[in-house]
Amino acid sequence: MCLSRADHLGKDLASIMARAGCRRVFFGIESGNAGMLNIIGKRIVLSDARRAVTAAKAAGMETGAFFILGYPGETSESLLETLHFSSSLPLDYLSYSFPYPIPGTGLHERVKTRITMPEWRKQRGKAGRHDLVFKGDFSARKLRFAQYKGTTQHWLRTHGRITGKTADIFELVTDKILKRIT
Repeated sequence: MCLSRADHLGKDLASIMARAGCRRVFFGIESGNAGMLNIIGKRIVLSDARRAVTAAKAAGMETGAFFILGYPGETSESLLETLHFSSSLPLDYLSYSFPYPIPGTGLHERVKTRITMPEWRKQRGKAGRHDLVFKGDFSARKLRFAQYKGTTQHWLRTHGRITGKTADIFELVTDKILKRIT
């Protein structure tokens, strides 16, 4: 198992990794919106991310990806683009988290006057639950809804017995709900 950058993994490397015994690869994609990737400073493009995940999957590896919801500068539209992009990828594992401003980072400098919780703490026994530790552009309620929407949307798209039409209807309805949540 390993972590990889999306701009470094293609068909050839994925094949070599699988033959060498790698069974699972995770990518820190962070956003499904090109503008947000630039704001975050990720230095990847979405086509690289899709290519890397698809190559790893085609080589027989399980795939996973991490996305950040609510980074400063995020809009409802870019948030939805991330949810649509992530649920369109052939992922076995998907994680949505909130940005965490570590002291000394650009994010911390950007939000240090809005920090509401001096220390991050994971809630034990509740996988994937993290607190929003600064006053952002979205409420924690909206971001939590986005987490659940994205996870459910991905599940609907990746489980064979669910028709594409069901997933499309879910996506359409929950897109409208997410836009209305303040």
